[in-house]
Amino acid sequence: MLMDTSSKYQKRIMISAMESSSGKTTVSAALLKLFSEEGYRVSGIKCGPDYIDPMFHKFVTKDTSIGAKNADLFLQGEDRVRELIALEATKDLLIFEGAMGYYDGIGGTLENSAYDIADRLDIPVLLILKPKGISTTLAALLKGMTDFVEDSHIKAVILNDCSRSLFLHLKPIIEERTGLELLGYIPKIKEARLLSRHLGLKLAGENKDLDKKLDLIVSELKETVNTERLLELSKAVEKSSCSIKIKRSKEAVKRPKIAIACDSAFCFYYETSLRALEAAGAELLYFSPLSHERLPKDISGLYIGGGYPELHLKELSSNMSMMEDIREAIRQGLPTIAECGGFIYLHDRVLDLNNKNTYDMVGIIRGKASYTGKLVSFGYIDLENTSGTDNMLFKKGEKIAAHEFHYYDSENNGEDLLATKPVGKRSYKNAYISPSLYAGYPHLDLGGKYPLAERFVKRAVEYGIEHGKSL
Repeated sequence: MLMDTSSKYQKRIMISAMESSSGKTTVSAALLKLFSEEGYRVSGIKCGPDYIDPMFHKFVTKDTSIGAKNADLFLQGEDRVRELIALEATKDLLIFEGAMGYYDGIGGTLENSAYDIADRLDIPVLLILKPKGISTTLAALLKGMTDFVEDSHIKAVILNDCSRSLFLHLKPIIEERTGLELLGYIPKIKEARLLSRHLGLKLAGENKDLDKKLDLIVSELKETVNTERLLELSKAVEKSSCSIKIKRSKEAVKRPKIAIACDSAFCFYYETSLRALEAAGAELLYFSPLSHERLPKDISGLYIGGGYPELHLKELSSNMSMMEDIREAIRQGLPTIAECGGFIYLHDRVLDLNNKNTYDMVGIIRGKASYTGKLVSFGYIDLENTSGTDNMLFKKGEKIAAHEFHYYDSENNGEDLLATKPVGKRSYKNAYISPSLYAGYPHLDLGGKYPLAERFVKRAVEYGIEHGKSL
């Protein structure tokens, strides 16, 4: 395989599909592993708001950063997406992984679909398809995919869970009828199946023998997929064109310490959020609500992200000293962000997944949170501050892009923000905001369209000065 790490060019390609559960994450991770082993400096970027799939990318590339790398036009805006990609300028190859089906955007539109990102950034696309119970009709579906818009950016196809005989049968049909190249196939490998749960795939670290599973897939890829042709089809971009950097704020004279909850219970953070906090002047201190007894010392801010607290309720509830620290710090006005899993953790009580056992939690949010067995809320929303006053993150009347995805619900979801769906305009109240707190189910990208990180850090500096913290 050709390799030149001294090249001034970076290659980019997107892995997408007609629908979910086609194997995009598996194939993306396997390709990242294959090219990494060939000597390429690689990075994976997820299209859309998903936190879990990027963990597989980072597992393979041995990226030790905490945040998920996402390209999300709704949460971040195009300029911020380009900045994120610019930060990957040292890489030889970027593999973008699409979300859902290729054309599935917001509310039945193309907006923020994998196609939208491929179109704006001019990224070639490789479709992953499972040819189950279908033959020549697959060519018709692919023809519809390529003809749906003027330039689909779709260049080639790989068949997943496909036998060699079916691949050989379909290859001339697809290529003659659609003009797309069929680069190969991946046979069904039961031993390499990734495990799932109610929120989607289990975390990379929870998939037992993940390295071995991916090795099995990579071994097959080398024999059944023309990966050299895949590289040829990817788009080469001059690395010099990727020189934009997220700059540290000129006003960030003070360096407030912000504690970030980070363990298997709280692990959902966007890379853009963490980088934006640092760019605004914050020093990030990572801690575990599961295993540490106390919050880090001398902090001026607290960020508890999403994750899986419902899988660790006994351990979280048993760590009473940590909960007492958090409870008293928030009551004393410590600037705090607690979203989704972090919001659940702040409740008086939380029921387990069977809704049988109840566990005491931090006790900032009155009432209990419990598992509903179904998606309570899913998708993008605009959060509007209808309180009539400015708060820590939200200016009065301002609308902030956010995302929800949760199976748990609360007796006390909050009413400080008006959430509105971007399509259909259904609205409902949720979340809590104050001069020192944001707590709610919606996930925010602090490095997105609005200066949320800068506002959070500014309040942390003020708190630090008020309380004599070391800055």
